[in-house]
Amino acid sequence: MHPDSERITASMLAQAFSYNPRFVVHEAKSPVQSYSEAFRLSRERGDDYFIMLHYNENDRDVRLVADVHVSSTGTKADSFSVFRTGNDRYPNALRRMTQVLVSSFPLRGTLLKRLQGDAVIDLGRADGVNKDAVFDIVDARKLRIAGGEIALVYEKDAVLGTFTVTVPDEELSGGTVTRSGFYDRINSGDAVVLVPEKDEAADQTDQEPEQKTSPALFKLVRQIR
Repeated sequence: MHPDSERITASMLAQAFSYNPRFVVHEAKSPVQSYSEAFRLSRERGDDYFIMLHYNENDRDVRLVADVHVSSTGTKADSFSVFRTGNDRYPNALRRMTQVLVSSFPLRGTLLKRLQGDAVIDLGRADGVNKDAVFDIVDARKLRIAGGEIALVYEKDAVLGTFTVTVPDEELSGGTVTRSGFYDRINSGDAVVLVPEKDEAADQTDQEPEQKTSPALFKLVRQIR
């Protein structure tokens, strides 16, 4: 096992997360000495979650284990393990762990602009959003982190409507808005939370050809402005 391997691995994982605008990551400057210390630091910062990363390596393989805890309660929400062998085992394990962790967190964004039945959100293909994806539009003040799992929870009366993606772009998506109930209470700044499909297909983002920015989305953004 290499000296400082756990610290270096934690730093590289935090750096990988930093490239994703969905996440704000606080990297410990030095390894915490205990779970209680990690819990205290994360709770004082007001984080949603904290991750205890464990690293095991020998001459032939490497294993990363990430225990995800809810910062408000300290409860372990989930645990993820990645094992790799071969010459590129370390970068492959780090890359896979990043993918696993990112995909485990619920997809939440913001409704940026709206004009009648059309709207734009701050999520796109880079976040795994595809055409026809459906989001709940939720009063952001009524969203909360589940106490014992990686999930967002909200009451039924917090749902203001739905957003259906019609034009996904790299970092934004245009779509249509449908209100819930008689009164229209949907405004810019409301949260959007992906409604998971029952039989969700595997992520094919890496296999999709590069696409140019959609003129239809630019037209919609200009119209809403």
